[in-house]
Amino acid sequence: MPRQRLSRLLTWTAVLLAAGSAYAVFVSVTGLFIPCPFRQVTQLLCPGCGVSHLCLALLHMDLPGAWAANPGLFLLLPLLALFLLYRAVCYVLRGSSPLSRRESVLVWLMVLWLVLWGFVRNFI
Repeated sequence: MPRQRLSRLLTWTAVLLAAGSAYAVFVSVTGLFIPCPFRQVTQLLCPGCGVSHLCLALLHMDLPGAWAANPGLFLLLPLLALFLLYRAVCYVLRGSSPLSRRESVLVWLMVLWLVLWGFVRNFI
């Protein structure tokens, strides 16, 4: 079973990387980005506004550019990456399992961080 789960995880990771790469090439060639529906409706920046610019800057190893695109998300990325890696390893070894209490608290703290960041970037 772990081998099947690893294969499934790698397949979906490859699909996501291919989609992200295709989007990065599209943006690089055309200069067109997917607009944020939240921003279009409210004229406010959502916590994720600038994520495309952040990712493109990271692809070019442009850390100052990534920071300028979305500092709140930039600070959260290392923790989010470690959490997702941990959950991927757990999935491969044990299969799908509900989040532990600590994991749930961590997820809610990350959500709270993004909500606070959305408030700060618009009103402070």
